[in-house]
Amino acid sequence: MWHGWADQHISPLFTMQYYEAMQNTMGTSTVDQFARLYLVPGVGHSAVAKATRISTSCRRSPTGSKKPRCRLP
Repeated sequence: MWHGWADQHISPLFTMQYYEAMQNTMGTSTVDQFARLYLVPGVGHSAVAKATRISTSCRRSPTGSKKPRCRLP
């Protein structure tokens, strides 16, 4: 799962709450087997093309962005 911090229609906080509710209901280790949540700085609603830039590590983006794309703890 991913959500852009700049989403002007749906708050990323709702997506965080949903993800945390899954963890609370099923357990973190179970959820980790099938889901991850990434919060992407500067990405708005329905920015599908930009989703391809999401990496699964907290290293710097290959596009030169100084903001890492990290999994929600």
